[in-house]
Amino acid sequence: MRYFFFLGIFLLSTLACLAQTSRERGFAPPAPLQDRFWEDYPQAERLHWEGTGTRYVARFSLNALQMQAHYDEDGTWAYTQVEVPPQRLPEKILDHYRAEFGAHPLLRASFHDEPGNSYFRLEIRREGAVRWLHYDDQGEFIP
Repeated sequence: MRYFFFLGIFLLSTLACLAQTSRERGFAPPAPLQDRFWEDYPQAERLHWEGTGTRYVARFSLNALQMQAHYDEDGTWAYTQVEVPPQRLPEKILDHYRAEFGAHPLLRASFHDEPGNSYFRLEIRREGAVRWLHYDDQGEFIP
C-alpha cells in the first residue's frame, strides 16, 4: 500500500514538472511588449522570456554582456539590469571597494538602469551574509 502511495506522489510530481516545462518552452509575451523590446535592443542575442505575474523579463546578451530587461504587460519599460564583470567596473568604484571592503569577496557586480535613476550594485559577502554596495552612475558610493 505504501508503495502505491509513493508511486502516485511521484507520478503527480513528474506530471506537474512536465506541464511547467512545456509552458515555459511555448512562452511568448504580448506583441506590444515584444515590439518595444526590439525597439530598445535591436542587436540582442540569445533572447529568453519569462513571465512573473504582470511583469515580463527578457534575458539576453548584448555586446558580450548578460542583461535582463523588465517590462510591464503593456510594454512599459520598468528597468534593465546588466551583469558587469568586475574588471569592467569604473576605476573609481573598484578603488573604493578595495579600500573599504576589499577584505570581503566580491560575488557579483551589476548596473541597473531605471526611469530617472541609474546605479551600480556590488554584491559582497560580509560577516557571513550577502550585502549590497550601491554606487551612482558617476561612481560615487551611496551609503
